[in-house]
Amino acid sequence: MIQIDLSKLQQFVSVPYEMELAPRLHIVHGHLQKGNGVGGEFTGWVHLPESYDRAEFARIEHLCLPPCLPSSYYFSD
Repeated sequence: MIQIDLSKLQQFVSVPYEMELAPRLHIVHGHLQKGNGVGGEFTGWVHLPESYDRAEFARIEHLCLPPCLPSSYYFSD
């Protein structure tokens, strides 16, 4: 899930404007997460950190990493 820190937003956008945008931002966030908005077929990257082909990643990892170091040296779970 994408996390956005809005703590510094108030210096650029007034609070009433932020509150006015909140409902639309929730709708857009839902479209982005579900991939059902305009251009939804291009939003696969949103879930990439959570859902990816682990077998393909392991194959690529095996081909790319020097054999003398374990993969845990590069990646931690």
